[in-house]
Amino acid sequence: MRSQSRGWVRLASADPADAPRIRFNYMSHPDDWTAMRAAVRLTREIFAQPAFDRYRGREIQPGDMVRTDAEIDAFLREKSRAPTIHAVLAGWGARRRARRRPPLSSSHQ
Repeated sequence: MRSQSRGWVRLASADPADAPRIRFNYMSHPDDWTAMRAAVRLTREIFAQPAFDRYRGREIQPGDMVRTDAEIDAFLREKSRAPTIHAVLAGWGARRRARRRPPLSSSHQ
């Protein structure tokens, strides 16, 4: 999927050590919702093929009861929240912490 949504990254201040301001803007374009609904339906179609019969159990997520566009949207909205954003932000935090550590001493000195 090539998302049509666009977020941004901006400086929070003139201090380069300050974390940037980030707006992910996930799923802000209607075409993204259309593509994600299609992906859910295509995944279901693929796993419904006879080749998967011996491996397939019940659908775990979004679940058999999720069928309409509105139900799929609600599932996507719920699942696209904090964990994804938290993982990205945790990466930024790790990067900032690494910058604060003193450099390793060289064994060639």
